[in-house]
Amino acid sequence: MPTTIGLEFTKIFSFDGSSTYTDVTLEAQSPAGTSFSILSTAPHYLYLGHDERFDMVVFDVDTAGGLGTLTWEYYNGSAWTA
Repeated sequence: MPTTIGLEFTKIFSFDGSSTYTDVTLEAQSPAGTSFSILSTAPHYLYLGHDERFDMVVFDVDTAGGLGTLTWEYYNGSAWTA
């Protein structure tokens, strides 16, 4: 959860790896910390968007899982980069 107002992500989408994008922006921005599942199956993707460049993400995990190795990528303006 952000510690400063205005540092929340602008948009957050969860993608199930096949066809469904779910907008979880409001849940993630909730000051009460509304829980929701992310990365529940493989492949699964979490897209984090902000109006400005960012260099850190903080996750408040309620229930840890075990999906194996995660891959982190970012869009550099022209391509996805590991």
